[in-house]
Amino acid sequence: MSIVNTTIPNEGFPLRRNLNPDDFDKLIKTHGARVKVYKTTLCPNVKKIDTVEHEIDCNLCHNNLFIDRDPLDGWSYFQSQKLERMFNVDGTFDDQMVMASFVRGIYLQYFAKVELLDFTTTFYELIQRQNGDVDRLKYSAFTVGLLIDKNGVEYKFGQDFTLTSPTRDIKWIGNRPSQGVIYSVYYEYLLTFRALKALHVNRFSQFGLPGAATVTPVEHAQQWILKRDYLITKEDLMSLPVSPNKVFVTTNSIEID
Repeated sequence: MSIVNTTIPNEGFPLRRNLNPDDFDKLIKTHGARVKVYKTTLCPNVKKIDTVEHEIDCNLCHNNLFIDRDPLDGWSYFQSQKLERMFNVDGTFDDQMVMASFVRGIYLQYFAKVELLDFTTTFYELIQRQNGDVDRLKYSAFTVGLLIDKNGVEYKFGQDFTLTSPTRDIKWIGNRPSQGVIYSVYYEYLLTFRALKALHVNRFSQFGLPGAATVTPVEHAQQWILKRDYLITKEDLMSLPVSPNKVFVTTNSIEID
């Protein structure tokens, strides 16, 4: 998106009021946080385009359903964080959502990935031991607090495993679970959101100093509702929820779930 470099005659009102976009950007930078916003698109590694049935053990998006590339560094101001209490058949859970304003030049699309560069949080997931020395994590780990397998064996960072560079996945260097064994890992990663709802986009106005004969068209900052990345659900064309497939390990043509 670009703005045509032109001016418009100021034929109007003597008491013109302007929202200075430069000052608004400074406000976001002063009170906001550094972010990295990715170009996000759907993973094309699907069996059918109409139902978006994803391929098992996808090596393109690694079962995240999205492809995130070419991040752009910028600033964002986060506000109005809330917990929406939802009810499900098996109990209750909370959806974490925030409202965020971005400096001009940062353009988001639905499900765009947003990372906060100076803030981390914790995450845990189940991993099935794969071939080779590396097991991929959903997020790039900063530190691993706990790694324990289904047999109750705990593995130590620096002794049994370390983290790959630059993806920060699990890399086994010593004692390790057998292939196909499921283990649980608790680790720290950059706080990550995805764009869920557009609040203020395509906002344009005219800007000019008081008494100026002409004004300049300007675009204002975008504002979006963001949601924690791992809480995002996506629907197919049949309005059915799409979730990543489980990772299967094949040993002697026998699938281990």
